[in-house]
Amino acid sequence: AAEFDDFFARALQLSALTEADLDALTDDIARGAASEAGLVVKWKPMVRVKEAQRNAGLFQVLDGNVTEEVLALVHAGELARMEQTCRYFSGMLDRAAQERLRRTT
Repeated sequence: AAEFDDFFARALQLSALTEADLDALTDDIARGAASEAGLVVKWKPMVRVKEAQRNAGLFQVLDGNVTEEVLALVHAGELARMEQTCRYFSGMLDRAAQERLRRTT
């Protein structure tokens, strides 16, 4: 019971669920439709997401859709150029490739 109480107190604090949601869950337990351990397992992924968002600082406001949109804006060619630049500085490109990269960036 202590694990359930502690877990869902944290879930409420993180806004992973509402008081009404928690009341419905405890009603399910009272009716025998769910167990405390089963509900902790079921809700653990959502609480982990909320913890990660809270720990992400500025990025906590981004949801999955926004993140996908931001990633879609990044052109694959730009990523390739960035990778080439990293290789240039680490000495992995041959001299001719380094010179071409130097001239184009």
